[in-house]
Amino acid sequence: YNQQEGIYYDETFGPVIKMATEDIKHVALRSPIGIYSTKVMPFGLKNAGATYQRAMTNIFKELLHHEVECYVDDLVLQLE
Repeated sequence: YNQQEGIYYDETFGPVIKMATEDIKHVALRSPIGIYSTKVMPFGLKNAGATYQRAMTNIFKELLHHEVECYVDDLVLQLE
C-alpha cells in the first residue's frame, strides 16, 4: 500500500486507487435492497483512465522507457 498515492495492490484486480472520501457519495448505486457505494475508483468514471495512467506512471517512473512501458492497464516488460 502506498499511502501517499492512495494505491494498493489487490491479488485479483491488481493496483487499486482509493477514492477521496468526499467523492464516494457520487458513485453510489441504488437498488431495491439498498444503496451501495465503492471506496475504490471503478473504471468508467470520467478521468478514471487518466488517473490510473498517472498512478502507473508514478509507480514505474524509475523503470519507464528502460525496462517497462506502461499504457493504462497494459505493461510491456523488456527482458533479455
